[in-house]
Amino acid sequence: MMTSRFILLTLIQMCIGSIQHTNIIIIGGTGDLARKYLWSSALQLFVKSYNENNTIAFYAGARVPSEDGTTVLNSILDGILCETDDEACHELRPKFLKNAHYVMLKKETHYKDLCESFILNENISIKNIFYFSIPSSAYKSVAQFVKENCYSNNITSTQIVLEKPFGLDETSAKEQVDLFNKYFGPYEVIRVDHYLAKSVTKQILKFRLVDPIFRWCNLEILVTIVIITIIIIIIIIIIIIKLCFFALVKHCFPDIYLFYMPPGFSFCSGIDLVTFFAGLQTRKA
Repeated sequence: MMTSRFILLTLIQMCIGSIQHTNIIIIGGTGDLARKYLWSSALQLFVKSYNENNTIAFYAGARVPSEDGTTVLNSILDGILCETDDEACHELRPKFLKNAHYVMLKKETHYKDLCESFILNENISIKNIFYFSIPSSAYKSVAQFVKENCYSNNITSTQIVLEKPFGLDETSAKEQVDLFNKYFGPYEVIRVDHYLAKSVTKQILKFRLVDPIFRWCNLEILVTIVIITIIIIIIIIIIIIKLCFFALVKHCFPDIYLFYMPPGFSFCSGIDLVTFFAGLQTRKA
């Protein structure tokens, strides 16, 4: 069942593009978030995106030793299954399991060793995506380790994925932005609000179109309202110009005004300016 965390699937698909190899490193990859949501999304991503020219490898990073972490990861992956009628998933799931690895990421040297292992062939374009599935208190050290050890000329690009909350208040949010701006470019950091993928949130658009109270919000009606508003404004401007013109004529040339204005004349429905000037020219002649 699609859950809020499955936004990872859409996010990573946008990032992959046409590169030949992508490493997706889930830092905190054996935690509760990864266990419940991220690895299910990873399998779906692998099935939809994998081919011989566009390979993907997944890494679960955590602080426990490799042997213990591998055991935990295998237990998680054993519970990640395909839908009964999804033939493509059943076919590719064994490859997915072979491409899912555990790595110990506790010290800076662990990040260095991992990222050096990515550079296998200079002719292969490599993209690294680091998913921070960790408390925000650990962001600073991990961001520094990634920046100092996982950037090289052989890496095509690197992306950092963060989930909400983005700070606890305005001050801490700004501090977090400053932290990541220090190490990464503005287009390298992707912030995910997983609440946008919650089932209730997804129903807002459908609700708006079904409920008669909110039905007026559709684009066609809004465009019509804008056009009508513009027409009304133009009419008001024309009326104001007429008022100003005839008021000026009445004040400066009262004889001409009384001579040319027909009985029952009103400013809003009065003769147009072309007719007025035509009469004025005739009078002069």
